[in-house]
Amino acid sequence: MKRFIALSLALVMMLAMFAGCSSKETTTTTAAAGGEATTAASGTPSTEGKNVRTDLVMCQMADVVTLDPPESTDSYSNTIINLVFDTLIDMDENSQFIPGLAESWEVSEDGKTIVFQIRENVKFHNGETLTPSDVKFSLDRAKYEIAQSKAMLESVEEILCDDEAMTVTLKMVEPSAAILVNLTEGAMHIQNQKFVEEHPDDINQHACGTGPMMLEEWHINDYVMLKRFDEHWAGTPVTTSIKVRVIPEPTSRTIALEAGEIDWLAGVNSIDIARVTENEDLVTREVPGSSIVYISFNHNKAPFDNKLVRQALHHAADKESMIQVVYEGYALPGESPFPNIMPFWKSNPYEYNLETAKALLAEAGYPDGLGRTIELGVSSDERNRMAQIFQADCAKIGVDIKIELMEFGALMEHCDGNQDLIMLGWGHATNQDRTMRMNFHSSTIGPNGNRSWLNNPEIDALIDAGAVEMDQEKREKIYHELQDVIAEEVPWIPLLQQITVYGMNKGLEGITWYNRGGGYYANGYVVED
Repeated sequence: MKRFIALSLALVMMLAMFAGCSSKETTTTTAAAGGEATTAASGTPSTEGKNVRTDLVMCQMADVVTLDPPESTDSYSNTIINLVFDTLIDMDENSQFIPGLAESWEVSEDGKTIVFQIRENVKFHNGETLTPSDVKFSLDRAKYEIAQSKAMLESVEEILCDDEAMTVTLKMVEPSAAILVNLTEGAMHIQNQKFVEEHPDDINQHACGTGPMMLEEWHINDYVMLKRFDEHWAGTPVTTSIKVRVIPEPTSRTIALEAGEIDWLAGVNSIDIARVTENEDLVTREVPGSSIVYISFNHNKAPFDNKLVRQALHHAADKESMIQVVYEGYALPGESPFPNIMPFWKSNPYEYNLETAKALLAEAGYPDGLGRTIELGVSSDERNRMAQIFQADCAKIGVDIKIELMEFGALMEHCDGNQDLIMLGWGHATNQDRTMRMNFHSSTIGPNGNRSWLNNPEIDALIDAGAVEMDQEKREKIYHELQDVIAEEVPWIPLLQQITVYGMNKGLEGITWYNRGGGYYANGYVVED
């Protein structure tokens, strides 16, 4: 645990360096000396003289929902998207901004104009050459056509491109403290305009990017096969192919790892961590969690439109039992929509107290329970077990919970405004604006954004203020106040912040691991005995 805290503090200090940067003067970010960009792909170790395997297999517990970047809001889709596509700018393993498809960028003195110099001779997987027009097309589409991503570019007034000068210019409504972070997100990956227009009705099932890996096959609920793109602008990747298997049951994932059927998995089932650690053919890696597991209330439906009911159910959530029973202690109790590893986090703990919960229900007009069965949608074995703990405690205060276990894609479709409660994870929690805007702002209400159907003018105003405030101290004050209001209103019950444990083949090398979770996998390989 001490190691986890140290890593957390390091990330807090690092993120704070750019979280509230001011544009008081024109600044330029460029590629590294010698004209080669410092990218996540750089620094690849040599494989010379080693007996290596470069066809890799990983797995995740749920299938891809969409291959269309601006439509994606889930980590399972983004695993594939991050390998197939590139963004204008990126973050390295220490979460510092680095060039991507833009080899440099310049921010005007007033912070209202950002000019990106686009790399020349970058190839898409279909052989087309990247142009600034492709960038403008992709960002315009994300801003104007796709509901899931439009809020991320709300501060952008206009997107201009100059194919001859190889530039893309963002004209801002006002300076934005969030825009550069937003441009590194999965929704902002750049697509080939011609390819998208050739797939008007099924672009969510196809992919053509500039990334290090190309989509070869997608067998729904089975696996996705990616193969190496030899012409990647950052250099030919080491990894020949990556097969991403879908294995929903957590112990089955561990068994596949032990059997050598997969090379690594993110999120070893907590009850299996000891056996993986003791296996001499495997290694583990603990990564500070940036994902929050939460229960969301539907504010459109009684009795969840009553704040006292939401507060009562929060007091009925025994987070410590969930952490110990389900995660074997590999988690921290949720106290905010933010994880504690990022700037501006503020602790707002709710005491687990069933007497307090009963008193709040009585005050809300429900002294004998809510009068109907409440449905709670979940999508994995671990979350089902968490839901059972919550179900048992709610029964003690007269609230009858029915757990609906469903496949992840079905759960996403279930978030249509008619649901009662849903349990999900939010994996973009190191982006302050996106976390707040996508989950709690009225402009994003819907199944792919604000799934609580929360419409609170005070919360909206604080989110908008935090997005544009460039002064670090003022921005921190805004986000602290915002977290206080959210703690009072309880659109979510933040249950826990998981410590992710990766299980890996001991010979796995070449992966750049990010301190925010995940990694750059395109240069991975396995050294075999």
